[in-house]
Amino acid sequence: MKKAVISLLVLLPLVLVVVIAVAGRIYGSQEYVEVTEVYFVNETGDEIDSLTVKVGEEKQLECVLLPKLATNKNVTYSSNNESVCTVSSRGLLAGVSIGRAEVTVKTLNEVSATIVVTVESAGATKVYLSNTSLVAYVGCSIDISALAEPTEETKNITWTSLNEDVVKIDGAKKGRNVTLSFLKEGTATVMAKTENGLTASCEVIVKSGGARFKNESENVNIKSINLVDYIEGDAQGVTFELMSGDGEISGKNLSYTGSGNGICRVKLKNADGINYDEIVFLFRLN
Repeated sequence: MKKAVISLLVLLPLVLVVVIAVAGRIYGSQEYVEVTEVYFVNETGDEIDSLTVKVGEEKQLECVLLPKLATNKNVTYSSNNESVCTVSSRGLLAGVSIGRAEVTVKTLNEVSATIVVTVESAGATKVYLSNTSLVAYVGCSIDISALAEPTEETKNITWTSLNEDVVKIDGAKKGRNVTLSFLKEGTATVMAKTENGLTASCEVIVKSGGARFKNESENVNIKSINLVDYIEGDAQGVTFELMSGDGEISGKNLSYTGSGNGICRVKLKNADGINYDEIVFLFRLN
């Protein structure tokens, strides 16, 4: 028995040497295969270089690494504009705001691919108007405006007058601002509608009488003018307000304070305080 134990102890190191040698040979025969190509694919497995998501939407990115027998297929993802879209370590893409960004996938040996991500609006969540009700006079015209949330949806707002014999929408009927012209006595509803169907409306009452500007615009070549000279109707009690431009209004006088040519937009309000008309003065001093 003692001899058997001694023989086993003598043979054990030799067995270990053989096992280690065989294991080393097997391990050495398994080559490390690096990734040589990576690209993004869609749901059907086709290669893509761009995709579109909506604000708030999530989408799992999928990519293919070649060769298929590559040893290490771990990758990292990154977005070059996280204010537009983010991407998780597992490739989960999330739309944050409207815009474009580039998302890159990279392997451990620095092989990479980039995809262009376009984030679109999911549609307006709210729309409202500068005026929800309005009393106006025949012959006048004013601008009203709309705003949507998110604000990018404002450009897609369309306008409609439900009684065009009374209130007409002049020019383009899409966007933030429109001009309303009041044609005859009566009532009308002016409606703004977002691309995804949200609406806001302004109820309009049109009366006869009142003062108004003779024209929508006037050319002038002096720096100071009397605004009453440019209106028709009863001028008693009317007031004027400078809406934009380089100028000052004192009573019924407008003084242009700019240098060279310029524009002043002026609003007229009748004595009842509920109606106004607008005019653009084009100062041509050169």
